[in-house]
Amino acid sequence: MKSTLKIITVLFVLHSCQSKFDGYTPIGDDAYFKLLSFENSTKFYAEGDYVSATIKVYDDKELKHRWFKYFPFPLTNNGFDKLLKELNVGDSVELRVSPSVFKDNSLGLEQEFKSDYLTVYVKIFNFYTQEEYALYQQHTDVEMVEQQIIKSYLKEEINIRLVGGVYVQSQESDITGKPIQKGMTLQLKYTGSFLTGNVFDSTFTHQTFEYVYGTPNQVIEGFDHALKTMKTGEKAKIIIPSQFAFGEDGSSTGIVPPYSTVVYNLEILNIN
Repeated sequence: MKSTLKIITVLFVLHSCQSKFDGYTPIGDDAYFKLLSFENSTKFYAEGDYVSATIKVYDDKELKHRWFKYFPFPLTNNGFDKLLKELNVGDSVELRVSPSVFKDNSLGLEQEFKSDYLTVYVKIFNFYTQEEYALYQQHTDVEMVEQQIIKSYLKEEINIRLVGGVYVQSQESDITGKPIQKGMTLQLKYTGSFLTGNVFDSTFTHQTFEYVYGTPNQVIEGFDHALKTMKTGEKAKIIIPSQFAFGEDGSSTGIVPPYSTVVYNLEILNIN
């Protein structure tokens, strides 16, 4: 952090008695931090820089959002972004923050949270000037990066099975419903999100989705691969690499960018 030890000492002396959490120091409105590790780096944030970081946001003990170091992003002057500007390359911190700090932030995190304070882990890998970021994009192999991100994501998942290039994680055991076969009409509910946790589509807020299993071009290919192993009443998380989702062009609506792995949490309501 910027003059890390000096800042920590000053903040601790001035604010330790005001902290809501033992061992944490106030760093802003409704935000408290604990330094986990730091490097003696002299690379600080400069206005207009992009930041490369890993970020994990927990609501109680549930991981609600994660950001990967392969997605550098610019910082605004709002809430959570302001906190990141206080860190140096190599800093690793644990934060306790009010959900309000994520309002209008660069991560696009718009969710309802149960807790009054969220636990956030941040590791800063690099700051890029706009010119450095342009070079980073120019020399990045997006397909390789996607595979690295999937690998990183799966490290924190359990009971994953690989089906035709798609990763399936059943949310229930001992399902005894009908197995799915070609020509059956399926009624589903699903939420589609990115690996970060940001939701881009959901049927849980409106109608049930219905389609005939095996019908060409009705759903993305990864859906068909995963569903063939599922049964009536089953709930599952499906992680679909871009080659079985929206590919190198992204979705026709532009909501899903090119080379994006997508995650569907789905429930099979009925099979006719």
